[in-house]
Amino acid sequence: MSKLKTKTTIITGAANGIGLAAARLFAAEGAAIVLADVDVKNGEAAAEEINRGNGQALFVKTDVSIETEMHGLVQTTLKHFGDLDIMYNNAGYQETHKLHELSDDSWNRQVDINLRGSYLGCKFAVEHFMRKRSGTILNTSSIAGVFPTCDRPAYNAAKGGVIMLTKNIAMEYGEYNIRANVICPGVVRTKMTGLLDNDPESEEGGKRASVLHRVGEPEEIAKAALFLVSDDASFITGISLFVDGGMNLGGLWR
Repeated sequence: MSKLKTKTTIITGAANGIGLAAARLFAAEGAAIVLADVDVKNGEAAAEEINRGNGQALFVKTDVSIETEMHGLVQTTLKHFGDLDIMYNNAGYQETHKLHELSDDSWNRQVDINLRGSYLGCKFAVEHFMRKRSGTILNTSSIAGVFPTCDRPAYNAAKGGVIMLTKNIAMEYGEYNIRANVICPGVVRTKMTGLLDNDPESEEGGKRASVLHRVGEPEEIAKAALFLVSDDASFITGISLFVDGGMNLGGLWR
């Protein structure tokens, strides 16, 4: 189990859900993990768990929408571990509003966390990757960044922007041996989707959206993420990988 041996990785939104599952899996594969999140309690607990399991982990409280905090996250990683190899911009946030009911605050909050957070993480990672002439970026978009979903205009727009940002980075920085890909989850059992509350209506809705007739688990997204950041995907860059139980086939809109 050493697909990421000697690789130092930052994962944002790592205190819960997909980010936490990825942190655990990447650590098991040999990576040194920097967990970034605003959730201090769960973030610190996750780092302690990895360290107790003979992994290497550090928690850094980070608001991904604040430039100084994202710059500080990368600098802290370099100071603590001496390098950075993988930047996984995973932090996300959504609210449901129709466009005519959407406030500026809600729009800004969703765009700042989903799109601006990815932009800042990529920007400061790329600066380091250019110097070392190698590096891997993985950004989390969503199936909602490709197909519109009702009541989520800001989330759709922000996640769609993440996809184009990733493609731009892949195109412009490939000459530095920098790869950039984006993962597009479907309905996954996380706090953000509300599926941790054992709500029968939400569960049934998630099942209907997938042609596999079930919701995804965070560990399934993490396994796909592991592939994209590992050397198994060394000739893959600029792609959007759907990990959505077939939602892209039209499950949500049947």
